[in-house]
Amino acid sequence: MLTDRRKQLLKHIVEEYVETAQPVGSRALVDKYELPLSSATIRNEMAALEDEGLVAQPHTSAGRVPTDTGYRYYVEALMPEEELTEDLRQTIRHQFHQAARELEEWARLAAAILATRLRNAAVVTTPHSPEPRVRWIELVGVHDYLALLIVVLEEARVLQQTLTLDEPFTQEELTSLARRLNNLVAGKSAAEISEQKIALSPAEVSVRQATSALLKAADELTPEPSFMDGVRDLLKQPEFTEGGRVVDLLGVLEERSLSKAIPVAAGSDMG
Repeated sequence: MLTDRRKQLLKHIVEEYVETAQPVGSRALVDKYELPLSSATIRNEMAALEDEGLVAQPHTSAGRVPTDTGYRYYVEALMPEEELTEDLRQTIRHQFHQAARELEEWARLAAAILATRLRNAAVVTTPHSPEPRVRWIELVGVHDYLALLIVVLEEARVLQQTLTLDEPFTQEELTSLARRLNNLVAGKSAAEISEQKIALSPAEVSVRQATSALLKAADELTPEPSFMDGVRDLLKQPEFTEGGRVVDLLGVLEERSLSKAIPVAAGSDMG
């Protein structure tokens, strides 16, 4: 668990590094923030933060830079929250109200709004569960022997597939069949659906198998959608004054993998 002094020190290191993109030394912190501590004490506390994995030292004589874990801790525990004005809230609500209702369009708009407000790059991903689970299914008759299976996932994605039926079904019968199966598959993954040992009609077996297959395909083949805006503002940051770093960034952007580079939550045991 971090002491209050180390929390404050980490906050200064992160903010100073974001502003300058240079390793932060103890003397710079004492002078800029008028800390009532000696440089030697600051160095000892920096070493403790390094032991916690929150900062790193590029080389022996350099100051410290935040690690991914340090940035995440700063965001979750140290960064001050700013309240949006009511006028800005209304503007954002209006923008979303005007946008299309598709989830991906909302994610694209969210990235644009964040980038504009932060004057920096923003990445927004749509909800993606580690293991896709069914929210509900629907069956829509296309022909007497053909139906459209619609599977809505808990993460708000929609999957669909046409099914050939062994016998003709009315729309009322298909709706009733889907209602019965929803009681069995709602909230379940492909593996859990496949493991069920329940007596079903041939049509119900066909729909259940198709649902399980759709979930497996979605898990294996569908990349996590991400939307980005504000790259031009990102390139204005001090760390990108060096050409090599710009090239590395462009490589990440080309692979559309920036969202994967964002660290997960830092350990909660640091307090």
